[in-house]
Amino acid sequence: MELEVEALYNDIMEKLQKIRNTIEKTDRQIIKLLKKRFELSGIMAKEKIGKGMKILDKLREKELHEFYGKTAKAMGISEKFIKNLFNIIFTESRRKQIQSSKIDVKAKK
Repeated sequence: MELEVEALYNDIMEKLQKIRNTIEKTDRQIIKLLKKRFELSGIMAKEKIGKGMKILDKLREKELHEFYGKTAKAMGISEKFIKNLFNIIFTESRRKQIQSSKIDVKAKK
């Protein structure tokens, strides 16, 4: 009986480790996608500044919040969670755009 319990425990732990590995792989993909998004934000900043535009576009952010909220809801994910997540992403994107614009201005001097 004890061997059966140990075998069952080991089987469960092996399955959990496989799931953990898949979660970690997924998280690495999310991080890579965020890196790409932030790189694109830097490029966006240069384009906006080159055209004399402001970095912050409140209307665009509002549109994106609505779109992401609807998309999340359709996928069974909390709209509030996704909006909070994208607030963090937008804040970091703006920071990257501002940082990029400062580097660009310094490079022109």
